[in-house]
Amino acid sequence: MPSSPRIVFSARALVARRLPFARRRESYADVEVARDEIRALPPAVEPLILRVRAAGFSLEDRARVEGDWFCDVTGQEPVKLPPPRWEYEGGEASAWVQGKTWLAAWETCTRPDWMMHGAASAGVARKSVARVACVAARSVLGLVPAGEDRPRALVERAEAWTQGRVETQAVIDLAQALPRAYGTPEAGYLAQAIVQVFEACRSAAYIAYPSLGPDNFGSYAAYAFDHAAMARAHARCGPRAKDMRVCWRQTMPEFAHVVRRELPTVEVFRALARSTHADT
Repeated sequence: MPSSPRIVFSARALVARRLPFARRRESYADVEVARDEIRALPPAVEPLILRVRAAGFSLEDRARVEGDWFCDVTGQEPVKLPPPRWEYEGGEASAWVQGKTWLAAWETCTRPDWMMHGAASAGVARKSVARVACVAARSVLGLVPAGEDRPRALVERAEAWTQGRVETQAVIDLAQALPRAYGTPEAGYLAQAIVQVFEACRSAAYIAYPSLGPDNFGSYAAYAFDHAAMARAHARCGPRAKDMRVCWRQTMPEFAHVVRRELPTVEVFRALARSTHADT
């Protein structure tokens, strides 16, 4: 026997990671009434996620109301968020995110490269993406020998660009001038780490290229984290590692915490809400 139509709301603050949702007492039996109630919600005291669950309706009616709605302090009408579509290279990210909400994906992901590409695709500003990528690159500069200042100079130039203190071309010129660092296994694991540091810095700086769209500059942000994590893996595991990719994967969750610390969840969700609203 079909269940009676029922729509229930629950909510939680956006900023408190993994905070449980609090159920509202009211329930609704009509999709339009529920949507009107969502639109009539007063401005949030802090950014909220309103989670709506519906049962006993057609798939079409459920799709109109069910899901996570972003409610901001600005007083703008709540926005129903789409499911995440993280289409970073290889399809692994897309498979992992399948069936998850944006909130669950962002709060539980241990792959900073997926997160950065997803954030760029969601509409997070180029300079915000670059700023976070620079944090990843800067975190491994200590692996570069004293006296080799070119990677640091490039990161500092890119950081200055994110703050509006230098022009785009100044970053691009310095990125193009940074030589390729080459290392072989015979040269030792520290040499391999230095190669990865150079590439992390270069990737962070390449985000400044104005011709790159979100998918492309998001990829460079992902590369910055990939290379930074690999640099740390080489330095940390060294000759003990039978498979450096295993060590790299063990290092990645540390950088996922960096993403969540440096790129506030509310900034990501505001960008996502803007892009979702623009698409409707």
